[in-house]
Amino acid sequence: MEEFFTAWSNPYEPATNPEGYLVLLVAENKLSWDMLRRRLDAAAAEGKQLPAWVAGYNDFRGEERFRAALARMMETTFVHAPVDKDCVLVQAGCSAILDSLAWCVCACARV
Repeated sequence: MEEFFTAWSNPYEPATNPEGYLVLLVAENKLSWDMLRRRLDAAAAEGKQLPAWVAGYNDFRGEERFRAALARMMETTFVHAPVDKDCVLVQAGCSAILDSLAWCVCACARV
C-alpha cells in the first residue's frame, strides 16, 4: 500500500511531471473525462458545470446529483420519456460496469 500511496501522490503527466507514476490499478475515466465533460456541460443548463470528481470513485451507482442531471438530459434528448435517476448507473471503470452488468444479467436469468 505504501507504494500505491506514493504513486497516487505523484501522478505522471507528460508535460509537467514526466518523472511521476502511472497508477494502473485504478480504473477512473481520466483519459476520456475531458471529452465527456464538454458534451455533458453543453447539454446541461446554462451556467452549470459538472465537478471533476463526478467521474471518480464514490457511491457505486454514481453521484446522485449527476445521475439526476443525466436522467433529465436523457428524458429530453433520446429517451423522450420519464427516466428515474435510481435506474441510472454511472461508474468509474470497465470492471465496475461489467460487474454490475453481470449482476443484472444473472438476476434477470433467475426470474
